[in-house]
Amino acid sequence: MDAHREPRAFRLSLAYEMGAKRGRIAGSFVGESKRQSLDFYRTIGQGLRPWNPSAPRLPGQAEGGSAVASPEPPDFSDAGREFGEASLPDS
Repeated sequence: MDAHREPRAFRLSLAYEMGAKRGRIAGSFVGESKRQSLDFYRTIGQGLRPWNPSAPRLPGQAEGGSAVASPEPPDFSDAGREFGEASLPDS
């Protein structure tokens, strides 16, 4: 096992004693197998969700940290520009 690689697969197991009786009554092999399968799904499988990668980080943002929003919006003054002197954003 390489500590630098993420696991590709894993196995879950749950051990119960199997029923010794016949038929579908409580304590039977069939009844116990059904109960164990439903218990396993209820406790383990039902809560599993597909993996989603995290959102990409913005450049300059510290790992694990988040930028704190300012209570005031930035100054968008048009001082020094005439009407129509805007530049188009890079595509």
